[in-house]
Amino acid sequence: MVFKIPGFGRLTRHVRGDTAQSTIDERGGPIDPSPALRIPIGYTDDDTRTPIDIDLTEPGTHGLLVGTDGSGRTHLLRTIVTAATDIYTAAELIVVAVDLSRHDDFAGLTDHTSTLEPSRALTVITTDPSHDLTHLFLRAVRFEVGGRSQQLRDAARQLSREIPDFATYNAIRASGHALPALPALLVVVAEFQRGDTGESTIIAELDHALAIGRSLGIDFLFATSTLSGRAATALTSRLGYRIALRTNTIQESRTVIGAADASEIPDWQPGVGFLRVGDGPPVRFRTPTPEATQ
Repeated sequence: MVFKIPGFGRLTRHVRGDTAQSTIDERGGPIDPSPALRIPIGYTDDDTRTPIDIDLTEPGTHGLLVGTDGSGRTHLLRTIVTAATDIYTAAELIVVAVDLSRHDDFAGLTDHTSTLEPSRALTVITTDPSHDLTHLFLRAVRFEVGGRSQQLRDAARQLSREIPDFATYNAIRASGHALPALPALLVVVAEFQRGDTGESTIIAELDHALAIGRSLGIDFLFATSTLSGRAATALTSRLGYRIALRTNTIQESRTVIGAADASEIPDWQPGVGFLRVGDGPPVRFRTPTPEATQ
């Protein structure tokens, strides 16, 4: 199968610019201390067809994507992962993707897999059915949080100055100090509620990472076909943006974007949805339709 995104090249040029080039220094990382990290997801669903993207450089940029089966949810997730790795170098942004439903939503996007440590590119966390995928995923997150925190501490000791966060670290590095690269990290979690147990939710298990993730350059995007009240409550204060494709109920749409609009999308319009950033109004968009050929 060949995964195609019609119009995707135009979206990429919108984010990068037709002649933009990534500027990499001799230590293998971007010299821009705060590069804009914008990932295209589609166009406004109107005559203007204005490109729509999610901006990972905004504060508190954890995200939520909800869309029932047949809404285009899986395709949009693949679009986001593909765009992130196509537009940015591994020195700027790395992506870790995991499907807790084991439906292989990210199959075919990369041949490189890992069960533990995120690599400096695209990693799809996979494992055989005999292992607890949720446990391995949470272990990977803890490893990354710990490693990034240690990298900031090591740099602070090396330079004898305070380095409280990811932005400060990269600003100092861009000024000429010989520090290792520290790219931003996007963690995409499909069907995240499959990691819940009777005693706890995966959001609760990730609470520490969500709370300090922005200071370490880590953003999460959680996706699900249906949203439980428990998950919605746990995520509310952590989200910078929300995406709703077609939802099963009016209440679900209102929970995600504050309006019933997503529940009114016809089932013959996959890929149509609404993006709400912060407290702003929902913006209706359409993501390019996939084509599969042998």
